[in-house]
Amino acid sequence: MRKKLLESISLQLNEIFDNAIIYTENVKQNFQKGSFFIRILKESEKIYLSNRIKLFNKIEITYFPKVEDIEEINFIKEKLFENMKKLKYEKSFILAESIEAEIKDNKLKFYIDYNFYIFRFNDCDKMKSLFFKGDINEQ
Repeated sequence: MRKKLLESISLQLNEIFDNAIIYTENVKQNFQKGSFFIRILKESEKIYLSNRIKLFNKIEITYFPKVEDIEEINFIKEKLFENMKKLKYEKSFILAESIEAEIKDNKLKFYIDYNFYIFRFNDCDKMKSLFFKGDINEQ
């Protein structure tokens, strides 16, 4: 699930910013400015009846500008606010529940919550029939 979510976000960023440089893991060498770093800050799940599970995902997208330019950061921030409200995920869409942005240390920190339901099916055999044997005592 985690990998699919990060891939969906990466694909959407590539559509918004033509061929953007996107990292999902820490890079120690050859890091390029003008790139994005995506990570899941917090994830949890809540189990419901009928194999339904709600997944809660708090995502952080960090943008590292090419040069220290507040106009470039604000442009990227506006584009993210406009285009990340609805995420293409597999064959459907996920709507964002919360979006925040801040500029910290001359980097854009963009936080977004994608919470959605999934169904998990168990591979175990279900009971086919139940036999009950008993008597009713009348007094």
